[in-house]
Amino acid sequence: MKDQRAKVCRNCKLFVEGDQCPQCSEKNFSHSWKGVAFINDPNGSEVAQHLQITKKGKYCLWVK
Repeated sequence: MKDQRAKVCRNCKLFVEGDQCPQCSEKNFSHSWKGVAFINDPNGSEVAQHLQITKKGKYCLWVK
């Protein structure tokens, strides 16, 4: 079951705890998301390539 308080950046899909996304500096968040991907090696991950992720982190697969 997902944590309803968790928020993700609508721009890069990174899970964020603060008031600004540390990756893209956006302030546009959503609590409506599905799926979780932990990216440790963006260059060697097919999921990261498909989602166009270039940095390590915890990402959602879909965000509204």
